[in-house]
Formats: sequence, structure tokens, C-alpha cells
Amino acid sequence: MPHKYLDYLRLDIEKKLGHKITNAKECELLSEEIKTSTKHIVSSQTFRRFFGIINYSGGYNKQLLNILSNFCGHENFDQYTQQLVAVQFADCFQETKNYNPKSLWEQSEMLCTKIATSSQLLVETHYKLLKYPLARQFFMEHHPMRDLLCTVYSQYFLEYLKYKDTTEAQLFAYSFLYNAAYLSENEELKDLYYQKLISLKPTPEVFVLPAARYFGIQLLHADSLGNDKLFNEIWEKMLIARLQYKTASEHSVCSFEYIILEELIFTNRVQEMQFLIENHTDQKYQDRNFIPEEIKINHQQVWKILCAIVYHKTAQTEKLELILSEIDLTKLTIGWKDYYSILYHLILFSNNQSLGTEQIKTIENLLKGKNFTYLENKFHLIKNNKLVLNN
Repeated sequence: MPHKYLDYLRLDIEKKLGHKITNAKECELLSEEIKTSTKHIVSSQTFRRFFGIINYSGGYNKQLLNILSNFCGHENFDQYTQQLVAVQFADCFQETKNYNPKSLWEQSEMLCTKIATSSQLLVETHYKLLKYPLARQFFMEHHPMRDLLCTVYSQYFLEYLKYKDTTEAQLFAYSFLYNAAYLSENEELKDLYYQKLISLKPTPEVFVLPAARYFGIQLLHADSLGNDKLFNEIWEKMLIARLQYKTASEHSVCSFEYIILEELIFTNRVQEMQFLIENHTDQKYQDRNFIPEEIKINHQQVWKILCAIVYHKTAQTEKLELILSEIDLTKLTIGWKDYYSILYHLILFSNNQSLGTEQIKTIENLLKGKNFTYLENKFHLIKNNKLVLNN
């Protein structure tokens, strides 16, 4: 257990008492205060050790730490430390002058890892963090977590919009909120966020990725409505915008075509998907030196998975087998790993003639707790078809 957590706990106890603990008498008074406040008995001797009044090099049991955390207003020590983590990350994003982009990127990745493994931190972090501009930029805009889209994480985008409501910010947030509604099959929210999105219009200064999502979401929505006329109209507008953003795509780890294809994989528009693959714009320039090399590698793996989905839909067997052999799921980064691993394993599962018990278990584990209703239904449909064929 990090010593810093215990140091913070000591400071918070003293803050609540209104004075420092420096002698045996104050430890006796604290023992009485703890008994009155929490109904638990902790000896003054324990407090003399805890506050360093007598020498002690051992540890402290969880029950004691839970009692002390409760005294400070928290349910238990785990909740206390999670709250500390959120506060410490918030401190990193407060400085707006002379900040280090690389450091903030690393902090954002660490925070993404934390909220992915702590339901408590996931529920609380956005309230503490997103009021800071640098948190909105590095933690949200640079690290949107697809793995958590259909969880309470979707509320992060709404909290983000409380503080930033530019056209670009709204395109960013509403496109991900639409994806969350689509994947959870929430028709009411799908319509709501679609209307929010089409009420906007990308201006030339809007970054390439939210601009592409503006068209990608509209194409996906038109397809889900079965409205070919609307789909074709949007497609033609998208083709014009694509050329306008070609230079921007050359400076981005994700191209305009990449973002459109992320949406179209949920359709059967194979001709359009094939066009996006054949006319993909590769990154030529790396202007943002703070973006780690592993992020570029992550996007290369995602692009291969997107292509594999298209090759599967178009029955291009040789291309499919080749690209599947090149995909390395260990190269996927936090926030992307589970979502794209699910898509990858669904391709394998669909392509496998046998029932694939191990594959079923893998997909079930990946889907657990994600609330990806759309993908769950797709998985069960494939599984049921296999059961019929194998009986």
C-alpha cells in the first residue's frame, strides 16, 4: 500500500479534528472521538504508532483503515483512496501554463486504466475533472473510451458539454453518444442525438475526426432507417468533405475514411466500404510529437480489423485470412482493446464452421458488463445459427 495514502489519511484526520496529533494525550482524545463518531474502539496506542509518536515499522490492517476512512466521511478505505486518485489526477490538469503535453497524455492513459478497473472511480471522476480545459482535451478528446461507451461513462460526454459547447465539441460528444445509443439499442436516445448532430454544421476549422463522425453517424442512421435516398445524399456530401479534409487526414493518425468506416461496418453497404478501403489516406506527417508510437500502432491494428470485417462481408477469403494473420490484439490500447477484440472475435466466430466453445467463452467474457446489446444480439444470432447447423 502506498505510504502517500496513509499520509493523506493522517492529514485528513487532523483536518477534521482541527489540530495536529503530536502526543499521547491527543491520541487518547482521538480514540474517544473515534468511538463516539464510528462506534468502533481503536486504542490510543494504535494512534501513537499511526501518527509516529512511537517508533513502528509494521503495517495496518484493513479494518483500522476502514474505520479511519469512515471517520473522515468515506464508506471505507478503498473509497477513500479512489477519491484521492481522482483529486490527484485533477491536480495534474489544473495548470494551464507551461504544461507538458506528453505528461498529460500519460496521465490520461493512467486515468483511463484506473476508471476501467474501478466502478467507484468511474462514477465520480467526471464531476471532479472535466471542469479543467486540459482534462477535456487530453482525457476526453484524445482518449474517448469505446470499451465503456454503454456504461455510466456516457455521462462523461454530457458533463464535457457543460463546459465546452463549440461546434467541434458538440460533434465530438454527440457522435459518441449516438454510438452508445446505437450499441445499446436505445432508439429514443439514438433519435435524440441524431437530431442534435444534424442541427450542427462543421466549419472549416473543425478537426478532421469530429467532422468525419458528423457524416459517419448520418450514414449509419440513414441505413438503420432503410432510407436509401437519404443515405445516397449524405454519401455524396461526404465525398466532397473527404477531399476537403484530405490534407488534414495526412496529418492525423486516423484518416477521414477510417472514421467513416468505423460507422459503416454495422451496415451491409459493401460497395461504399470497399471504396473507403481502396481510397484510404495514410498519415504522412506527425505534427503532434506528444502522441506515443503505440497509439499509431493501435490505429493500424484497428484499421486491419475494420478491413477484416469488410472482407468477411464481401467473402474475400484470401484477403480475410491474410489480414487476420496480421492482427495482434495485444497492440490495442486502453479504451479500444475490448471493443475491437469483440469485433475481431465475432469475425473469427462467424468464419469458423465449428461451434467453437472456447471462442464462445472468450466473446462472452469480453461482452460481460459492457451493455453492448447490439453486439450481444449479433453474437447470439451467430451462435444459434451454428447450433442449428451442427445438430
